Amino acid sequence: LVQAWGVDADSGPMPLEKDFSATLAGSERSRVRETVLEWIRRVPGLIRGSAGPGAVSVGLKIFNALFDDEFQLELLQSVQQATGADAADWLVYGNRLFDPEREFDGLHGIAYGGPDLSDRNLRVLSEFHDRYGTAMRPLAGTGDISSGRMALEYALRGASSFQLHTMFQLPSRQYALRS
Repeated sequence: LVQAWGVDADSGPMPLEKDFSATLAGSERSRVRETVLEWIRRVPGLIRGSAGPGAVSVGLKIFNALFDDEFQLELLQSVQQATGADAADWLVYGNRLFDPEREFDGLHGIAYGGPDLSDRNLRVLSEFHDRYGTAMRPLAGTGDISSGRMALEYALRGASSFQLHTMFQLPSRQYALRS
């Protein structure tokens, strides 16, 4: 990927986002708090080590773990405290919630968004700002952003950009390829 990007003075480092998907919350490994924190602390450095010096700009897309808000704050603080090669250049916060008991379309244990997601994300981001009072690394908000008002709520909590995936997602019947 880096070779195809062709890192040079004009293009700069290739932006690469590591998505910690909400479905990880269903993994046994993600039920160990220290394991999740270790992922956040080590992954940017591992990516940079594989790509080579100055080749990539690394962003982390943080999922909502099954733990409480206090743990989400700990995740955010881990991102903020990282330095050097282990530091993320930017952050996408709060993609999806995961409920191991929730069912949809015959599947048990699903990731989902909507108002529950934005409520949690905004609550955690507000608490982070109140508690630490520091600006975060560049932050993209995600989760139930379906209006300018909701985008503004994220902006007031530090987001400088937004991801609107579900606003443009079509129902699966609209696609030719089906499994």
